[in-house]
Amino acid sequence: MSSKSFRLNVSSAYWAICIAVCFFTSNVVCGLIVSPNLISNEVQIRDVGAALGLPIIGAFCYIILPLIISIAHKEVLKNAQNCGLSANESTVIANKIIRIPRKIFLFSLIAGLVIMFSYLYSERLFYIEELDFESNLKRFPLFLQTWWMWTGICLAIAVILRNTHIIDKFIVEHLTVELFRSYHTYPFSTAVFWNALFFSIGLSFVPLLWIGGEPQFKDFIMAGTVFLILINLTCYPLLRIKQIKSSTFETLKAANQYEWHLSEMTPHVSFEKLTPRERDLILSDTERLHNTPPKKWANAFQLIVRVTILISIPLLTWAGFQLLNKSLFFV
Repeated sequence: MSSKSFRLNVSSAYWAICIAVCFFTSNVVCGLIVSPNLISNEVQIRDVGAALGLPIIGAFCYIILPLIISIAHKEVLKNAQNCGLSANESTVIANKIIRIPRKIFLFSLIAGLVIMFSYLYSERLFYIEELDFESNLKRFPLFLQTWWMWTGICLAIAVILRNTHIIDKFIVEHLTVELFRSYHTYPFSTAVFWNALFFSIGLSFVPLLWIGGEPQFKDFIMAGTVFLILINLTCYPLLRIKQIKSSTFETLKAANQYEWHLSEMTPHVSFEKLTPRERDLILSDTERLHNTPPKKWANAFQLIVRVTILISIPLLTWAGFQLLNKSLFFV
């Protein structure tokens, strides 16, 4: 592995858990995790949620990244081999997923610091005049945890953006019609679903920051923005593949309808980018497409189920946190 790159693996997740435990311990020792009923200052109530939410959300980001990278690596390796690439060529492309440039981590550190400083400064949370010096000093670990959490979020966005770029380049350079022999699945669909599932679960942890108090509008905006960015980056490869698959099916139908022969293929039917072997494959698949059309209802049902799961997780969790919040602190 190059000295200018690093990997996120199981040991990374282990260290993330250890750091989160240390943060929790620090928050307990500093007296930040208490019942909101015992305090009246609004900022200290917000600190209770931060003391609980920051370690969990931050650890979650670092824990899921190795899983996201592993799933993307397996998907790229499998589809590269399905496209007819050799084992060595497939490995070279897939290994780009797991070898992350160190500059990405440096960018995440800087971006996390900027977001942390901007948020705390705009909310006037660095120093609370209503509290004494000692109470303000006890709040210092929360600043470090905020930076740690936002670094993890920025690292997740950067890694997904890079993975999307690698997959997009693979689609453009290596995608062949062989990947469309199965009408019921899309290449990379497994990776897309699991990535979106992880993001949905991550979003469900956001209400931890509001335990004991009211949700902050700025937190809503930031959580929604991060979620939309990650979902768009995740789903982008599917949109590209769907376009290619639709074009391929139209070509197959046209070949079946007009009973064209290979010698009569013309560029205007999107065959100009296909090799002779791929053209033979299209002609051989024509009759099978005619006899066994794609079961679009199965694809639609599967899509509806997955989207329902992704939307339900944060909605149900947020509702559950709201009920828990009221039962614990306001009954």
